[in-house]
Amino acid sequence: MNRGRRLGILTLVLAASLGYWLASGPEQRRLATPGTVSPDAPEFFAEDFTVWSMDETGTLRYRLSGRRMEQRQRDGARLLTAPVLLLQEQGTPHWVLQSETGWIAPDGDRVRLQGQVDLNRIAAPGRPPLDIRTSDVLVRVPQQEATSRTPARLEAPRYHAEGIGMTLNLARETLDLHRQVRGEYAPGP
Repeated sequence: MNRGRRLGILTLVLAASLGYWLASGPEQRRLATPGTVSPDAPEFFAEDFTVWSMDETGTLRYRLSGRRMEQRQRDGARLLTAPVLLLQEQGTPHWVLQSETGWIAPDGDRVRLQGQVDLNRIAAPGRPPLDIRTSDVLVRVPQQEATSRTPARLEAPRYHAEGIGMTLNLARETLDLHRQVRGEYAPGP
């Protein structure tokens, strides 16, 4: 085969390939096709973040910060790393809740704190600080309520209590330990 004939065949092959590629349309020429991204892949993420959640009237419902937050494409839920949740009800001391990981429902009304969870009430006039240690806490923001089914321990300056399962009502400032409750109280002046 002579050189001219090989060049002609190569030109025809290139022209046919280019024609096929142009005729295939832009949808088929994409490098990534729709549907190749996992539904569990993050839609977006933020690092070293702070989020303020307000109600309809513009009143702060909670402030959430953490090391990382990812929003899933599938359901809009947000996954958290090292979250710190600040809750405050009008006229009551602030509560700070911290955990290893967490999750926020798409509507923002439920926050699940996973792993070890520390719940701390900040001291206020006439109210001592309170520290509660438990795990796997569900916070229902509209109800101002935090619940757990795991062992919980309450520490305060003059008393401590422990039990399995708890419901903390932040608005009324009440803690119900569900079962196997023990505690000690030291009366003061």
